[in-house]
Amino acid sequence: MDKTCDLSEIKVNYGTLFFTGDPLLILNLSSERACKLLLSNLEDVKLLSLIYQNKHANVLDDEKIKKILKWMDEGIIIKESSHGKEEGKSKKPFLSLFREFSSAACLTRHQHSLIDYHREGITDPGKQFEDEEITLSHVYRFPHPALGGISYGAKFAEVCCRKGLINARANILEVGGGTGFFGNAFLSYLREKRPDIYDTIHYTFFDLSPVLLSSQKETNISHEKITSFIEGNIENYKFGHSVFDFVISNEMIADLGVAKLKKNYFFSDEKPPESLAETVAFCKRCNLNFEDAFEDFLVNIGAFNFITKLKEILSSDGNAIVVEYGDLHLYPNASELRAHTEFSIHFGHLIEVAKTLGFNAEFSNMLDFLGFNEDEKVLDYLSFIALKEHLLPFFNRSISQLAYTEESLGKAVGKEFLARIHGLRFADISKASATVNPQSFRVLIISKA
Repeated sequence: MDKTCDLSEIKVNYGTLFFTGDPLLILNLSSERACKLLLSNLEDVKLLSLIYQNKHANVLDDEKIKKILKWMDEGIIIKESSHGKEEGKSKKPFLSLFREFSSAACLTRHQHSLIDYHREGITDPGKQFEDEEITLSHVYRFPHPALGGISYGAKFAEVCCRKGLINARANILEVGGGTGFFGNAFLSYLREKRPDIYDTIHYTFFDLSPVLLSSQKETNISHEKITSFIEGNIENYKFGHSVFDFVISNEMIADLGVAKLKKNYFFSDEKPPESLAETVAFCKRCNLNFEDAFEDFLVNIGAFNFITKLKEILSSDGNAIVVEYGDLHLYPNASELRAHTEFSIHFGHLIEVAKTLGFNAEFSNMLDFLGFNEDEKVLDYLSFIALKEHLLPFFNRSISQLAYTEESLGKAVGKEFLARIHGLRFADISKASATVNPQSFRVLIISKA
């Protein structure tokens, strides 16, 4: 690098923040969430500011050149590549296929189940959705401008009413209700906006985790007259003669089991082991097409079982709505969280199962279903991690898991404090860099044909 170097060729690395307070701090966050925090001086921060703002001033004396070279070695700043965007775009399909392949290869057992984890491993409802698994409904649990100034649960209720999915005297079942925030917002919206429906319905919370079920009950105490609570495993629970007019599965089925199958079970005479025989037979009955699969691949057998359960418990004119992350064509891949592993959903297979069972299935993504305002920007993922896990703890401060706009972040950390933080990025809510991307979540509306 020399003094003729154009500063526009250099940019602050994606995960770098600098805090112009006392002490002066520079944070460099890697994609693995590891963070290097450096005490610095005012001149360093000024130089970083010039690079961050792409200023073209002649500021590169020998001392500053050495500093910039050091920062490049440490990854704090990087040389801009004119082909960076094209390279990233071309690698994306390969990355998705690699995840399918590696997820199947890493699963050494025939089947994967989280039943024991949900029954015994969840001990704190708050920490579960703050530190372990971050859901779309959790980060939008409070009123948000991207949802027209109301919360995720309230918007969900509004859309379901508009689509005619719930009506007066409906018997409603929510499977896997988390902390109960979603159900509370859903019911509170009906109580305020549609009392004609609220006053006549019954809402049942169903969960495998006794700890989460207890939280749901506590959170929804104001709705106790119209709510009930059931603990059990949805895949095999016997509801007796009970039927439901509307079933909600919001960000739940990724926690259900997957099975590891071989292509040879379907395209040769190779017989599956006894533990997989029923799964293979079910897939054949549903005419699932595995021609595009790797030799070893995963199927969302738990989600298939859930759709089968809907056949039993939905009323003749009932509807169900399933929300989860996944894709219409990609096979399940692992999301390795701190204490458990979930698997994305192959919605193409789910739709075929639903149709085989006699359902109509309407597919969309959550961005469109709830009508998120795509012009809204929220704090991106790496910036949020840098703040929550590294910068704010240095000052004995904290923030919750939310989809922060610049205004709401200022309220959370203080506007004066926020003004000293440089390099924070806010992304369109539909971009992959957003805290949680609504477009990655799919919606399946199921009704009896």
